[in-house]
Amino acid sequence: MPSNPERTVAATTLVPAPPEAVWELVSEPDRFAEWAELTVEVIRADKPLRFGSTYEERNVVLGPIKGRSRWTVVQHEAPRRQTHRGEGIALAASLDFFIELEPAEQATQLTVGLRYRPGLGALGALIDRIYARRSMQAAMERSAANLAAIAERELTPAATT
Repeated sequence: MPSNPERTVAATTLVPAPPEAVWELVSEPDRFAEWAELTVEVIRADKPLRFGSTYEERNVVLGPIKGRSRWTVVQHEAPRRQTHRGEGIALAASLDFFIELEPAEQATQLTVGLRYRPGLGALGALIDRIYARRSMQAAMERSAANLAAIAERELTPAATT
């Protein structure tokens, strides 16, 4: 639909750990609230995450507004990429959260992001243009930084000795 194109916000950082270790961290739904900036808490989750797994969370919708969403893992290619499809988010007609890992020299290049179409017609498009896109971009940048900090603390050789 040309009047409601898909948008993507994403952030990339280097994580000082091998892809397999980072994969384990990003695949543990009980830890999402530690690093995923828009996740307040995971209420229920199939564990371990794999293709077809589902989970429910309380999350930040916009500013101080919180909501509840359901997610299904629709892509799971260990240890390279995951895509989680969200439902129940009023401001989004469609929403996918994705994680991509690429080996780098003694590290992992991590990308986290959202692919979405704004909901609520013209009002949703206006909210997206004025506020939501920038807010979600900043949230992806903080999420990537949070993951890198956890990996630095927990997954690097100095942290495990």
